[in-house]
Amino acid sequence: MPTPKNEANVYQRLASARKRFKDAKIQKGGKNAFQGYTYFELSDILNALTDINTEVGLVTSESITNEEAKLVVINTDKPEERIEFSVPMSTAQLKGCHPVQNLGAAITYVRRYLYQNAFSIAEPDQLDSGKQPKEEKPVDKSNLCERTQFLVRQKNFVNAVLAKKGWESVLKSVDPSYTHPEKVREEDWNKVWKMLEGN
Repeated sequence: MPTPKNEANVYQRLASARKRFKDAKIQKGGKNAFQGYTYFELSDILNALTDINTEVGLVTSESITNEEAKLVVINTDKPEERIEFSVPMSTAQLKGCHPVQNLGAAITYVRRYLYQNAFSIAEPDQLDSGKQPKEEKPVDKSNLCERTQFLVRQKNFVNAVLAKKGWESVLKSVDPSYTHPEKVREEDWNKVWKMLEGN
């Protein structure tokens, strides 16, 4: 006969939470298009565990220092019953990002791994699954901030060009392959803009 919830110890509650998460068939929100797999994002995990932990009588507490990140799983009926999970803290060095953005990336990753470890949230291992990665090169994550900044500049350029009269003929005079402002290479933006200003 199963132990009533309020009498279950922290290990029994954690086992129940792990099973409920597995049985819930939570959708993975992250997708690596280049390698062809999906993965759990931190928000996928936390959104599901908030309800599950409430149902089984658990709460979690996180602490992060320069050396270590720790997740403590606590029995809400007997707070002295705890299980600690920890991993060494790491850093992220995303090219073109502010130090605070690098810190945020490192914290998000380490928190996700802590929850996956504590709640036995498994992801397929690409090497053990026998899947061969596609030959396409993976995205260089060290350049994500620069890429994001470029996309914002490109969007602003496109919107500004579309607001000008005669943009079609100007683009084609710069390069016949330019059929839309999105196709204009960044090195030609100033030339296009100067020609549009002259119209």
